[in-house]
Amino acid sequence: RQDIDTQSICSTKIPINKMGETIGTNAWYIYEEESKYLFIYGNGTINNYTEIEPNTWGGKNKEIRNMKIKDITGIGSYVFSTLTNIETITLPESVTQIGDYSFAGNTKVKQITIGTQVNQIGNNPFVNCTLLTDVILNNNNNFKIEDKILFTKDGSNGTEILTKNGE
Repeated sequence: RQDIDTQSICSTKIPINKMGETIGTNAWYIYEEESKYLFIYGNGTINNYTEIEPNTWGGKNKEIRNMKIKDITGIGSYVFSTLTNIETITLPESVTQIGDYSFAGNTKVKQITIGTQVNQIGNNPFVNCTLLTDVILNNNNNFKIEDKILFTKDGSNGTEILTKNGE
Protein backbone atom coordinates (compact mmCIF):
# COMPACT_ATOMS: atom_id res chain seq x y z
CA ARG A 1 0.00 0.00 0.00
CA GLN A 2 1.00 3.56 -0.61
CA ASP A 3 -0.05 6.86 0.92
CA ILE A 4 -1.66 9.36 -1.44
CA ASP A 5 -2.60 12.98 -1.30
CA THR A 6 -5.91 12.88 -3.18
CA GLN A 7 -6.16 16.66 -3.24
CA SER A 8 -3.43 16.61 -5.91
CA ILE A 9 -5.63 14.30 -8.04
CA CYS A 10 -9.06 15.80 -7.72
CA SER A 11 -11.02 18.31 -5.72
CA THR A 12 -13.11 15.53 -4.16
CA LYS A 13 -12.02 15.35 -0.56
CA ILE A 14 -10.67 12.07 0.74
CA PRO A 15 -8.56 12.12 3.88
CA ILE A 16 -4.89 12.77 3.16
CA ASN A 17 -2.73 9.63 3.46
CA LYS A 18 -5.63 7.20 3.12
CA MET A 19 -4.18 3.86 2.06
CA GLY A 20 -5.01 2.54 -1.39
CA GLU A 21 -5.65 -1.03 -2.54
CA THR A 22 -3.11 -2.66 -4.85
CA ILE A 23 -4.27 -3.13 -8.46
CA GLY A 24 -0.90 -3.83 -10.11
CA THR A 25 2.83 -3.25 -9.96
CA ASN A 26 3.21 0.23 -8.46
CA ALA A 27 -0.51 0.83 -9.02
CA TRP A 28 -3.21 1.46 -6.42
CA TYR A 29 -6.78 2.64 -6.20
CA ILE A 30 -9.10 4.33 -3.75
CA TYR A 31 -12.88 4.34 -4.12
CA GLU A 32 -14.71 7.21 -2.46
CA GLU A 33 -18.19 5.94 -1.81
CA GLU A 34 -19.97 9.24 -1.20
CA SER A 35 -18.92 10.80 -4.52
CA LYS A 36 -18.77 7.44 -6.39
CA TYR A 37 -15.24 8.41 -7.51
CA LEU A 38 -12.51 5.92 -8.38
CA PHE A 39 -8.95 7.24 -8.05
CA ILE A 40 -6.21 5.18 -9.72
CA TYR A 41 -2.62 6.22 -9.10
CA GLY A 42 0.98 5.10 -9.09
CA ASN A 43 3.79 4.90 -11.61
CA GLY A 44 3.22 1.37 -12.90
CA THR A 45 0.85 -0.87 -14.81
CA ILE A 46 -2.62 -2.03 -13.81
CA ASN A 47 -2.85 -5.85 -13.79
CA ASN A 48 -4.17 -7.88 -16.71
CA TYR A 49 -7.25 -10.01 -16.21
CA THR A 50 -8.06 -13.03 -18.36
CA GLU A 51 -11.78 -12.34 -18.38
CA ILE A 52 -14.33 -9.95 -16.95
CA GLU A 53 -13.82 -9.93 -13.18
CA PRO A 54 -16.87 -8.51 -11.35
CA ASN A 55 -14.98 -7.78 -8.12
CA THR A 56 -12.04 -5.87 -9.61
CA TRP A 57 -12.90 -2.63 -7.79
CA GLY A 58 -13.90 -3.99 -4.40
CA GLY A 59 -17.29 -5.05 -5.72
CA LYS A 60 -18.24 -1.40 -6.38
CA ASN A 61 -18.07 -1.72 -10.18
CA LYS A 62 -21.67 -0.74 -10.88
CA GLU A 63 -21.61 2.13 -8.37
CA ILE A 64 -18.57 3.98 -9.78
CA ARG A 65 -19.64 7.09 -11.73
CA ASN A 66 -16.36 9.00 -12.10
CA MET A 67 -12.75 8.00 -12.53
CA LYS A 68 -9.42 9.79 -12.35
CA ILE A 69 -6.16 8.11 -13.37
CA LYS A 70 -2.83 9.66 -12.36
CA ASP A 71 0.67 8.65 -13.54
CA ILE A 72 -0.24 5.05 -14.47
CA THR A 73 1.81 3.69 -17.42
CA GLY A 74 -0.25 0.70 -18.55
CA ILE A 75 -3.90 -0.35 -18.63
CA GLY A 76 -4.32 -4.13 -18.28
CA SER A 77 -6.65 -6.41 -20.23
CA TYR A 78 -10.33 -6.32 -19.20
CA VAL A 79 -9.50 -3.96 -16.34
CA PHE A 80 -12.29 -1.41 -16.97
CA SER A 81 -14.72 -3.82 -18.59
CA THR A 82 -17.04 -3.88 -15.58
CA LEU A 83 -17.26 -0.12 -15.02
CA THR A 84 -20.59 0.30 -16.77
CA ASN A 85 -21.65 3.72 -15.43
CA ILE A 86 -18.79 5.96 -16.56
CA GLU A 87 -19.53 8.19 -19.57
CA THR A 88 -16.15 9.83 -20.15
CA ILE A 89 -12.67 8.34 -19.76
CA THR A 90 -9.47 10.36 -20.09
CA LEU A 91 -6.19 8.49 -19.99
CA PRO A 92 -3.26 10.51 -18.65
CA GLU A 93 -0.20 11.27 -20.77
CA SER A 94 1.75 8.71 -18.73
CA VAL A 95 -0.16 5.76 -20.27
CA THR A 96 1.81 3.97 -23.00
CA GLN A 97 -0.21 0.77 -23.43
CA ILE A 98 -3.86 -0.31 -23.41
CA GLY A 99 -4.59 -4.03 -23.00
CA ASP A 100 -7.03 -6.34 -24.76
CA TYR A 101 -10.71 -5.68 -24.08
CA SER A 102 -9.76 -2.98 -21.54
CA PHE A 103 -13.03 -1.06 -21.84
CA ALA A 104 -15.17 -3.86 -23.34
CA GLY A 105 -18.83 -3.72 -22.40
CA ASN A 106 -18.84 -0.19 -21.02
CA THR A 107 -22.39 0.45 -22.17
CA LYS A 108 -22.50 4.10 -21.04
CA VAL A 109 -19.08 5.37 -22.12
CA LYS A 110 -19.47 8.02 -24.83
CA GLN A 111 -15.97 9.44 -25.03
CA ILE A 112 -12.44 8.12 -24.49
CA THR A 113 -9.37 10.35 -24.74
CA ILE A 114 -6.08 8.60 -25.53
CA GLY A 115 -2.88 10.48 -24.66
CA THR A 116 0.08 11.15 -26.93
CA GLN A 117 2.32 8.51 -25.30
CA VAL A 118 0.10 5.48 -26.05
CA ASN A 119 2.03 3.32 -28.51
CA GLN A 120 0.34 -0.04 -28.01
CA ILE A 121 -3.37 -0.90 -28.05
CA GLY A 122 -4.52 -4.49 -27.61
CA ASN A 123 -7.33 -6.40 -29.31
CA ASN A 124 -10.87 -5.02 -29.24
CA PRO A 125 -10.46 -2.55 -26.39
CA PHE A 126 -13.83 -0.91 -27.18
CA VAL A 127 -15.96 -3.92 -28.14
CA ASN A 128 -19.59 -3.60 -26.99
CA CYS A 129 -19.15 0.04 -25.98
CA THR A 130 -22.46 0.73 -27.70
CA LEU A 131 -22.68 4.46 -26.90
CA LEU A 132 -19.05 5.26 -27.74
CA THR A 133 -19.12 8.00 -30.36
CA ASP A 134 -15.89 9.84 -29.72
CA VAL A 135 -12.34 8.52 -29.43
CA ILE A 136 -9.96 11.47 -29.12
CA LEU A 137 -6.35 10.76 -30.04
CA ASN A 138 -5.08 13.98 -28.43
CA ASN A 139 -2.19 14.53 -30.90
CA ASN A 140 -1.15 10.87 -30.73
CA ASN A 141 0.99 10.17 -33.78
CA ASN A 142 0.93 6.38 -33.34
CA PHE A 143 -2.70 5.88 -34.40
CA LYS A 144 -5.31 7.17 -36.82
CA ILE A 145 -9.07 6.84 -37.17
CA GLU A 146 -10.63 6.10 -40.55
CA ASP A 147 -14.26 5.11 -41.15
CA LYS A 148 -14.90 4.40 -37.47
CA ILE A 149 -11.86 2.14 -37.21
CA LEU A 150 -8.81 2.87 -35.06
CA PHE A 151 -5.60 1.84 -36.83
CA THR A 152 -1.93 1.97 -36.02
CA LYS A 153 -0.34 4.74 -38.07
CA ASP A 154 0.91 2.26 -40.71
CA GLY A 155 -2.67 1.04 -41.25
CA SER A 156 -2.33 -2.31 -39.51
CA ASN A 157 -4.10 -3.68 -36.44
CA GLY A 158 -7.46 -2.00 -36.94
CA THR A 159 -10.18 -2.17 -34.29
CA GLU A 160 -13.73 -1.03 -34.90
CA ILE A 161 -14.99 1.89 -32.86
CA LEU A 162 -18.73 1.47 -32.32
CA THR A 163 -20.93 4.50 -32.64
CA LYS A 164 -24.28 5.25 -31.04
CA ASN A 165 -26.52 2.18 -31.03
CA GLY A 166 -23.77 0.17 -32.76
CA GLU A 167 -24.29 1.99 -36.12
